[in-house]
Amino acid sequence: MRKRSRFIRPRGVMQRRSSQAGIPWIAALLTLTTSSCDPAGRDAQPAPARDSAGVTIIDNDGPDEMLDIRAVRTVDLVPPDSALTAVPWGVAADPMTGRIYLADWTGERVVAFDASGAYAGSYGRSGDGPGEFRNPAAVSMDPYGALTVWDTGRQILNRWSSEGDLLNEQRPELAYWGPGFAIGSDWLATVTSATSSSGMVTEQRLVVERGQTTTTLHEVPMELAVMEFGGGSFPGPRVLAPSVIWTHRGDSIFFLNGPGYRIDKHAGGSVVSSIRRSVDPIDVTREMAVRGAEFGPGPYGMFMRRFGLEAEDIVAAVGYEEQVSPVLSMVAAPGGRLWVTRSTDGMTPRIVDILDSSGGYAGSFELPGVPVAFISDSIFAGLRLEETGETIVSLYRLADADSSREPADSGRELATESGAAVNPPVPTSAGFHEFRDCPECPLMVELPPGEFVMGRGAHEQPDPGNPPPPEWLVEAQNPPTEVRIAYSFAIGKYEVTFGEWDLCVDAGGCTYVPGDNGWGRGDRPVINLARPDVDQYVTWIGERTGRAYRLPSEAEWEYAARGGTTTTRYWGDGPGAGMLTCEGCPGRRWELRNTTPAGSFPANPFGLHDTIGNVTEWVADCWNATHAGNPGDGSARIEESPWWQDGGCIRPVKRGSSWSSYSWSVTAAYRRYHWPGPWNDRETMTGFRLVRPIASDPADGPALDAHSRRQDQP
Repeated sequence: MRKRSRFIRPRGVMQRRSSQAGIPWIAALLTLTTSSCDPAGRDAQPAPARDSAGVTIIDNDGPDEMLDIRAVRTVDLVPPDSALTAVPWGVAADPMTGRIYLADWTGERVVAFDASGAYAGSYGRSGDGPGEFRNPAAVSMDPYGALTVWDTGRQILNRWSSEGDLLNEQRPELAYWGPGFAIGSDWLATVTSATSSSGMVTEQRLVVERGQTTTTLHEVPMELAVMEFGGGSFPGPRVLAPSVIWTHRGDSIFFLNGPGYRIDKHAGGSVVSSIRRSVDPIDVTREMAVRGAEFGPGPYGMFMRRFGLEAEDIVAAVGYEEQVSPVLSMVAAPGGRLWVTRSTDGMTPRIVDILDSSGGYAGSFELPGVPVAFISDSIFAGLRLEETGETIVSLYRLADADSSREPADSGRELATESGAAVNPPVPTSAGFHEFRDCPECPLMVELPPGEFVMGRGAHEQPDPGNPPPPEWLVEAQNPPTEVRIAYSFAIGKYEVTFGEWDLCVDAGGCTYVPGDNGWGRGDRPVINLARPDVDQYVTWIGERTGRAYRLPSEAEWEYAARGGTTTTRYWGDGPGAGMLTCEGCPGRRWELRNTTPAGSFPANPFGLHDTIGNVTEWVADCWNATHAGNPGDGSARIEESPWWQDGGCIRPVKRGSSWSSYSWSVTAAYRRYHWPGPWNDRETMTGFRLVRPIASDPADGPALDAHSRRQDQP
């Protein structure tokens, strides 16, 4: 037996450090689809249903709810020679560089485009040597940022840098059948096929190879019929025969199971959840089958051209499926969401469903194409099939359905109805490393050591039109104090969500099921939690990962919230339109009197979302009336507080303010204690985000600990 090759990081490719410039604008628009239910009833809601195998069932009943968004096609991706043959699994995007890669399997090359859709060069050439292609069938980005191409002609996986340099090649043990493949740090997933001894059944298998072990996750049998054409016999599948439909997010793999709308999630060696929608399978008519033979997937076009056949001849020879799934494809989007493309005829994309990170249905929008890769949350590549049979890949940008306004992440200033600019563009993330310590863990951003002035600057004045803040709250932000944080630490990119909290409840780590006030769960920040509830979650994440998770100190929180800026808010001194949700904040869409999904607004320069506004956040400190006496080293002030009594804090600190706060309080410096107290009270305005310390690497200064060592270290 030949020794299996292990899929290793190519030499010279660094660990991914996300600097995604896009703003999760789609999340903001999902606020339009929140459900209304009895808040009191949510406190006592039952745990999600599980089947006999312990799989969590996520039922999404009810009709489609159309989101107030539209996808605007901005540019077709066309190389200078205008020749390009693309398939959905032959498209990949790298949010770090903004590049989109298309496998041109007939041209035996991979074509690159930049974030504007401009041609950026080609990788490889025709041939059998290193860096050459015979049939580049599929592309994918590996965890380290290398473009990986599966050449089925040479049966080679090769990796390329963003500069177009060949990094390495290796021969996989698996025989690619498709559609698509994915690579993790130590695993490879793809679809293979096997034919029965009779030759009349082909079985597609979604498999994962890890080390010496290959595991089959899902199987789809395809019955074949004999076609008699041109004096020969050819086995062929029925028209609109099913195939494996799948995608992945991190180490989780999602696949369509059956002819209905059921998407199973495989993680940690087994299926852990099953996402379902009440959308019926499609009953196929003969007319649909004829159109499917002519324009749909399958090998029929070749036979029709070769033997001078009509689509009716193909249908008569092989038959067609009587029922097919409405799901055409799925793709993992930023922010943990799944975009599921649906059809009404088994082949033509019509509707995209958005499922949040917990599998809950968030809403739908129309799109006559298939989303295949994302540059950011609101800019993506989509593939459409022309009536001529030609496939075209285009860039799309999400926009407000009732407006011609560009999305916020276009880099342009937002404007009022009168046309006046209301806020400048926000600097993009500084490219800090992002990671999860476990599939259920919050996404963390590693921040470097740094210095900043903590507290209210002299230029920070109450926002006009608001009642002035009480003097004691102003004084609580004084005196401005220089703080030096001499260590790296990681902090949550988003506030902890209901979806993440509910996983803790499912696992038995959290005992309390908080209500959502009828605003929705999933990717909305979890609320109605007391500090002891939060401590349970912190303990569970720590036990789950073996890492020292905790709440941030006040100083760590403000350092992260400011994102290296010195203004009242990280985008400037004014409240800005479309930048946050709070009482009286400008921008009519955001005055919704409730929370918004995590990540609905532009990130700060550190890549963190909702550091001010949305929900107030618990921090580790116990109340001190001013910054006087702050040690200036980033540590929390707890037991030295006058309000630390009998082993507990009766005035725990909160930072960031919330959806219900006046705009003058939604600043980086604003601080207050929990009112009315003590810390076992629950309220609708308060959530939290986590911190994990990062151990120092003697060879490299403050860096990742041994568990998350930078991949560019030897």
